[in-house]
Amino acid sequence: MAIYLEGKLDQQKFQQALDVNSHYQQLQAIRVSKAFGLGYPSITFTNAKGKIPVLFQELEGNDIPENALNIQVKVYENPPINIQVFYLSNNTTCVLFTFHHILFDFAGVQSFIASLCGMENIPLLPTESKPRPFTKRFKSFFEAVFLLSEKPMQK
Repeated sequence: MAIYLEGKLDQQKFQQALDVNSHYQQLQAIRVSKAFGLGYPSITFTNAKGKIPVLFQELEGNDIPENALNIQVKVYENPPINIQVFYLSNNTTCVLFTFHHILFDFAGVQSFIASLCGMENIPLLPTESKPRPFTKRFKSFFEAVFLLSEKPMQK
């Protein structure tokens, strides 16, 4: 998700705004857990108190480098989000958020944008992580396998 702003974004004010944002505080504590055996990765909340690093870059030109759009987000060690700020030649700032797909659906992205605009009490993420029992993960795995392996109906 890219947000374009007129002018040059102040680095210190941007970081301060992030630091007091409740959604940002939730995001910095999120990790993706590795599922043991059959199952799917899931979101877990840590007690981490670090910050999501923000990379600030001055660019020659008005285009974001293509490699910035394909940045790797290390979701098992770090929050599943990356923030890059690009200062473009045309006096525009681009704030680029890279999210791992496990983090947001469409509604989650809309909530995140609303939180950046100052709206509060928006449910961005579940308040706690509830691991699924192994038997349910096992059953879901085979339901997905059978669904994908079914042959399409022939006319």
